Amino acid sequence: MYFCGYLTSLGCCKQPVDENLTMASTLSGASTEKQSSRSKFYISRKYEVTSALCLISWISLIVSFSAPYWLSSYTKTYTSFIRLGLWDVCFNNYRHPPYQYDEKFDGCNWIYSAKYQNIREWLQPGWFIVVQAMLTIALIFTTLALMLISASLMYYLVRYHIVVTAVAAGLTAVSAVCILVGVSVFASYAFERSWLQYPNFNHLDWGYFLAVTTMVFLFIASGLLIKESWREYQRKRKMVNLVYSMRPRNGGSIEARPMMPIEELSVDRPSAYQPHFTQV
Repeated sequence: MYFCGYLTSLGCCKQPVDENLTMASTLSGASTEKQSSRSKFYISRKYEVTSALCLISWISLIVSFSAPYWLSSYTKTYTSFIRLGLWDVCFNNYRHPPYQYDEKFDGCNWIYSAKYQNIREWLQPGWFIVVQAMLTIALIFTTLALMLISASLMYYLVRYHIVVTAVAAGLTAVSAVCILVGVSVFASYAFERSWLQYPNFNHLDWGYFLAVTTMVFLFIASGLLIKESWREYQRKRKMVNLVYSMRPRNGGSIEARPMMPIEELSVDRPSAYQPHFTQV
């Protein structure tokens, strides 16, 4: 016994440590070097995979958001319309029939360019502005969710890990819904004859399908974040239950007691582990 204690002081022998006592001392405010090294206990491997999925979704959303390939014409049709994105339009000697002046629109330009000023009302109908707004909101919310996840991974918000994960899950879910609304509206109105001429010669391009893929990724990431938040909440409830079951009674010392089931913790009715008070 003394020999093992001597070796322990030299670092050659390790005495067994009760994990229940370690968890209890962590919640009661004790901070040791061994407990601080277990701070990564709050971050699971699934949470790291979910954060990587959110990062991939954010990158793909940026690419789809800025890509000029949401709607394109077939190569061998030789129409005046070439391709279109959320913020860029390309024409090939296009003449707008309602426009009274004989002006040709040629080349690729920003959709808010002064060159498209006379046809902007036709080029940007109400539904197209809705698509732009939905994708913009999705990009903002995805960026905020990724910032919260990054802060949690860097241990800045470990104390509020449950709240941070729940908020990030809500932001990713809202982003996915906004993308769903945007791609649905775009696919419904992009082939109307009142907008671009010869809609049968056009097709949805890779920028649109990348937005759809991003939407699927965000829905999956939102579900994983909700699951992670619930798992962390259940873990903290069990740890609080463990500390309560190990609390000293009547001036006694801390001793290991069987953990009380969570279902038996009730505020309305006292249990065998709660102190009873009688009126004097």
